[in-house]
Amino acid sequence: MEVLRRSAGGVAVPDPEDVRRPEEVLAALEGPIEGAGVRSLAIVGPVHGVLEALNWHREKLLSGAPVVLWLEDAEALRKLREIAPDAYAFRESVALVRGDGGPLPAPGGDEPERVARARRQLRRARTPLERAVAGHNVAEGLRARGRTVQAEEAARTALLALPPAASEGEQALRARLCMVLAAIARDAGAAAQALCWIRRGLAEVDLLPLTRSLPLRAQFLASHPGPFSGLDRSASAEALRLVRTYGLAPENASMALRFACGVARALGDLTHARALSEELRSIKQQDDLNTALDIWNEGRNEEAAGSFALAEARYREAIAVASIAGGYLIADVMDLIDCAICTGELDAAERRIGEGLAHAATGVTLALPMRARLAMAQGDVESCMRNLRQAIGAVTAQKQDRWILGTCEVLIDVTVSAHAAERLGQRELEAIPDEFDAARDAVQVIVGRDGPPWYPIQFLTLRARLLAVTPGMREQAVGSSAQALDKARCTYPDLIPDCGRILGEQLIQAGRLDDALDTLAETQKETEARGFLTELARIRAARLRALVLKGEGLAVIDPHLAALREGLAATGSPRITAEILRDLAVELPPLTVNPDPLALAEEAHGLFVPMPMPAEESRCLEAMGDILLARGRAPEAKRRYVAARARLERHGLGLRLPLLGRKIDALG
Repeated sequence: MEVLRRSAGGVAVPDPEDVRRPEEVLAALEGPIEGAGVRSLAIVGPVHGVLEALNWHREKLLSGAPVVLWLEDAEALRKLREIAPDAYAFRESVALVRGDGGPLPAPGGDEPERVARARRQLRRARTPLERAVAGHNVAEGLRARGRTVQAEEAARTALLALPPAASEGEQALRARLCMVLAAIARDAGAAAQALCWIRRGLAEVDLLPLTRSLPLRAQFLASHPGPFSGLDRSASAEALRLVRTYGLAPENASMALRFACGVARALGDLTHARALSEELRSIKQQDDLNTALDIWNEGRNEEAAGSFALAEARYREAIAVASIAGGYLIADVMDLIDCAICTGELDAAERRIGEGLAHAATGVTLALPMRARLAMAQGDVESCMRNLRQAIGAVTAQKQDRWILGTCEVLIDVTVSAHAAERLGQRELEAIPDEFDAARDAVQVIVGRDGPPWYPIQFLTLRARLLAVTPGMREQAVGSSAQALDKARCTYPDLIPDCGRILGEQLIQAGRLDDALDTLAETQKETEARGFLTELARIRAARLRALVLKGEGLAVIDPHLAALREGLAATGSPRITAEILRDLAVELPPLTVNPDPLALAEEAHGLFVPMPMPAEESRCLEAMGDILLARGRAPEAKRRYVAARARLERHGLGLRLPLLGRKIDALG
């Protein structure tokens, strides 16, 4: 309310008066007014009858004092438009009011009792096994606090304390220490090192009897590194199979379900991810930290669906629960920052970067790419690139191979976005491939010959995307994509869908439509067999685009359009649906009749609005303007451009503002 009052030009906006029943509506609209003459009404509880009464008394909204009407959520706004259309038509403006949740809880200064108890246990230990057990517990507690360096030191010391000729109990403890070291490496962005510890741990497990090896094997497989949100699809599926086949303990089931949910989300199967979350919720957790991880997992499901308010609520709850156990979920904080950027709350994102990433050893390193994304959203391309160069230098110096790859992904994403917004000069664009190649070479040196097999493939696809926007490099982009697809077939088949789709898109850009359709058709079969729903929808959209460009008729187009709709529905994610429809609307020729890109842009816009994702809303409006202008409807195009610009200006989203300004100026 204070923010509203400050922005109201000195008008005293009173606290809202609750309206709960239809008979209260007229009295609220005619009652006495305090202060500067503004009515502030909040519709609370069941809204149907209240909204009907509001529609009956709609003239009161225009006579007398101005009315500020408060609704609980986007669903209530939808009902207002449906039940009280006449009253809604009298509005002057609609605003979404959201708080940022306030400061994030910081971890306490003292070590939690869990770590202190483990340290006392370590001081009292007399045998190698006792020292190793206590060291394992210390490492686990420190890792939960985000103190990865100290945790790794404790785990390595514990592992060295075990004798080479181990008993069965010592062998199992050796495996568990390998698992802790793999988790620490994963937390520190060192996927190659995590993979080494996983492989060593599985070798230790192979020496154990079946009854002792099964739970450990399931945990190693569940957390096996891979390219799908840091996980491996096949290993995760096998871990879940072991849990369900052998009825393993709840802690094993929780771990397998949590990671399997992450894989399902990465593949775009939100329906399956939610089902796994429900199953996970039914398991009673033994400690607050695991409870926090489960809540965080639910938040990620909501964010993937585009329900950012629900996601933020889950993330904050997870951080609060983890803090009770003395833990700090740095990945949860990163997701909160991502939510703020996506929803256009850039001030909140800045605060969260400053306050949320200062409490973990890896926070300073992680802050740089997040600041780069924030700068790009604000339209400060120079600051964005500077932060990314610093980030690549920092993670390379610390040999954090997974984060080098992740930072390169951000580099390619922002390069493509800046190029599309006409914010990168040719000289700047031509310099980026050399920087990218240097980062790729650094990863090759860090991981060696036995590193993650998906790295070379992903670097090839990233390079192809970069070359595709570099002048005169289109054929090289196709070559890089084809090389990635060949390598995926030989070394990591689960990346065939991604590589095949990217190659198909590159072939479309090169005008080789028949080759593109052949590649996409072949890739679609592999994608359907693996159940990769986001990639399947993207492939179907790319095939549809190629058929339109080829000039195929409705008899050919309609079945592919229906297949695309089916694929989008299968994801269970409005966000995935909106993003794919937006891209298709932008990429189709503006005069296309079926599918109509204008209708696709309008549909995507309608999906983005309630999330909300203002940058994407604006991009859809801009696409509508481009299409309308190409169709000779310049006044309507200008209105869309102006609306798009206003949406960006309201949130301080500056990347595409100069381009929109030029489009508006060109129309007079």
